[in-house]
Amino acid sequence: MTNDIKSKETTNGPYGAKTTGKADNGDYWPGKQECDRTGVKLFSQTIFYDWCKACGICIAFCPKSVFGVSETGKPVVQKPDDCIGCRFCEMHCPDFAITISERYADRRKENRE
Repeated sequence: MTNDIKSKETTNGPYGAKTTGKADNGDYWPGKQECDRTGVKLFSQTIFYDWCKACGICIAFCPKSVFGVSETGKPVVQKPDDCIGCRFCEMHCPDFAITISERYADRRKENRE
């Protein structure tokens, strides 16, 4: 395993939870309108690393290969925007360490003046 795995994770609470709740783009309305117009849904993936035992079920069976493997063998979110929200990982995780939730494009601007 390598250290160069890129992920859009941000620490988001207790139990070592990491989530991908923000989109890269700071324009909320254009992003939301585009998602609504095309029928595309975006999903956040939250991984509770303190609960995860690195079994690899989420990595092996994700139909869109959203997860990669860290040096410790635990999942990392590599392609968060590819998630289709099937919740296979959430339903089959023996430790309940993954949560999938619907999201819209980021509504906060990075450089407000």
